[in-house]
Amino acid sequence: MKYNSIKGFRDIFGKDADIFTFIEDISKKIFKKYNYQEIRIPTVEMVELFTRSIGETTDIVEKEMYVFEDKGKRKIALRPEGTAGVVRSFIENNISQKYPSQKFFYTGQMFRQERPQAGRFREFMQIGCEYFSNASVYADVEVVLLANEILETAGVADKKVEINFLGCEKCRENMIESIKNICKERFNELCDDCKRRSEKNPLRVLDCKIDGDKFKDIKIELCEECGNKFENFKIELKKTGIEFYVSNKLVRGLDYYTDVVFEITSGDLGSQNAVCAGGRYDNLVHELGGPQTSAVGFAIGIDRLAEIVSNNSSQKIVFGALDVFVISFGEGKTLNCGFDVLTKLREEGVSTDGAYFNKSLKAQMRLADSLNSKYVLIIGDEEIKKDKIILRDMSGKVQKEIQIKNIIEEVKNVTSRTIKNNL
Repeated sequence: MKYNSIKGFRDIFGKDADIFTFIEDISKKIFKKYNYQEIRIPTVEMVELFTRSIGETTDIVEKEMYVFEDKGKRKIALRPEGTAGVVRSFIENNISQKYPSQKFFYTGQMFRQERPQAGRFREFMQIGCEYFSNASVYADVEVVLLANEILETAGVADKKVEINFLGCEKCRENMIESIKNICKERFNELCDDCKRRSEKNPLRVLDCKIDGDKFKDIKIELCEECGNKFENFKIELKKTGIEFYVSNKLVRGLDYYTDVVFEITSGDLGSQNAVCAGGRYDNLVHELGGPQTSAVGFAIGIDRLAEIVSNNSSQKIVFGALDVFVISFGEGKTLNCGFDVLTKLREEGVSTDGAYFNKSLKAQMRLADSLNSKYVLIIGDEEIKKDKIILRDMSGKVQKEIQIKNIIEEVKNVTSRTIKNNL
């Protein structure tokens, strides 16, 4: 019987896997530069964690979560996003008291039962961060800077940063009232989702792809305190040199957001163009049973970012490149020498492949070329007789003979020069 992957799930290998690794590596390096510590959270959590944090009337909870009953009759869910799990861990492990750092990043699979389409899968990868216990505007600016740096380092040139400010509960009450009035006036024109949300969670109608334009003139009227906070955020963000736009419709699809929210989209993607989103959520820790704690964070969709990197011809990355490929052919002594050199190079940290010594010289050369090997070592019976090995530069197609006793040092020298030139 032949087995196929489940719809919305996929295998990632070859160049695609290299791109994912590239994105994860540069992200982790930048997170470390900003002093964010890694946290690894479970893939499975209790359903109530997400219904309470994300919101019962959100699309994620109502339509998209993978929910199961385990053998203990507990209702559990595959995580649809990362923030709720990090907050749960923050409270459960008393991190605020035990650890000086309140800045964390995570990476891993998320699951949503959406309709699969370009850049959107039912199992997808996110990398994100959460910054606790800092209510300062500078924490808000830092996370936007951090997200922007990751995207720029990955090679995203055509991007747009949009921001908004949701304000305090009183600010949102006025906006919600305005939305409800429009919903009542145009109730029969609304889609079924918006009819339901108009009472349970009116802010969500702004996210609707069908009816969102009916509310394009709606904006949050901020009180004086919230207005000053937003102005201060815009002033400090402008100082960083990041170009941004204020979007009144940007409210984010999760209930836990308060105050600053932001989204980064890319012109290199189609209609599903959001590659990063985040904001402040100062009430969530307390709502989930912890102390009142300010918090801000974001998540980047690695799948969508990988699509941009893959199509970006200006991104100078040689995916899957190999430092050295060892070719050996001839008698047993010659083949033994080839494998010995291969092993010693790996011990010295040089990316090396070979040991396909049952193949012809021509076949081994073709394999070295297909693996994008920068250098090839050629060891035949004639070379062994002369106590030498041929070192071939595959980019310039030039080669020279090296004494066997010097080959390890010579290869380390040329590969280290190549690495420096590529930095």
